Amino acid sequence: MINVVVRYVYARIRLRFKNRAGWIFSLGGVHGAVTLALAYTLVDTGVNNSDFNLVLLTASTLIILSMLVPTILFRWILKPELTDDEAATEIDKIRVAMVHQAIDTVQKMYLPENVKKSVIFDLMTQKQRTRTRDFARAWVEVVRHSEFTGAEKELEMRAFMNALEQERQYLDMISQREVKYQKYVFKLYNETLLAESIVIGPTILDEDEVTE
Repeated sequence: MINVVVRYVYARIRLRFKNRAGWIFSLGGVHGAVTLALAYTLVDTGVNNSDFNLVLLTASTLIILSMLVPTILFRWILKPELTDDEAATEIDKIRVAMVHQAIDTVQKMYLPENVKKSVIFDLMTQKQRTRTRDFARAWVEVVRHSEFTGAEKELEMRAFMNALEQERQYLDMISQREVKYQKYVFKLYNETLLAESIVIGPTILDEDEVTE
């Protein structure tokens, strides 16, 4: 107990750890191993067997307790690591909510119906749940209707830019609120940046060709 208290006080005062970090520092690690090693140097000092055995027992007890106690207490002190399955399930929920935020943004925009449907369909594919018949229906729509005009292409690009910006704002909010999901959220954030580069890139190239 003295060993734990001394380490805790040292962590709080000297290392300036907060309360929780101080307890982790004081309880973590195997204690007594050096003491046990030094105990064997007492053999050459003429210590009697009973005292020597007492020192060995004390050091061994400290080592065992330093392994058992943290194993039990850290279940409540430390935050559990996310498993891959838990992370995948939660990220899937975040992805769906992110897409719905973007779709709501597009729904509120003043757009031609054919442009709005096209943008919403492309946003829905981000959920990775698009069925084959959905692709077939979208393909039929493309075949039936002529290609977008220049004005419609510009509206489509602006709709995508607004929708993807809304997605990034949502992910930024989630990354601040749920720190444990940050690295997964950043992957989604990169996906939205890549999607925006794909949407804007061809449009910029087309404009450059027209200018030339």
